[in-house]
Amino acid sequence: MTRKDNTQLINILNKITDQKTFTEITIERKILETLQAGCKTPLGVYANVIDNKIILITSLIAPDYKKRILIKIQHNDPNKIIEKTIQEFVNRGGEEIIKQWRQIKWEKYT
Repeated sequence: MTRKDNTQLINILNKITDQKTFTEITIERKILETLQAGCKTPLGVYANVIDNKIILITSLIAPDYKKRILIKIQHNDPNKIIEKTIQEFVNRGGEEIIKQWRQIKWEKYT
């Protein structure tokens, strides 16, 4: 990442950037950002691009370990796969589970 007007640096970065990895990381980070899952939320997000097809796996478990959400979606459009994953996550109660993790008082565990 750099300023948009720094074309010299942008050209250098474009030569060494692995587009597949960049796409995978961008998708993973966007899911985490959208769901507002912090480092104390056990939300796993894994994106893999194979032949222009994106496979996205997202997993979350409730604090009481009684509910687990596992979503696997394939699509060729990064924005669509993010949108579909978030929608499925919300439909299956993922936001509530993340809220439960946020309410844990971690001080008692340290």
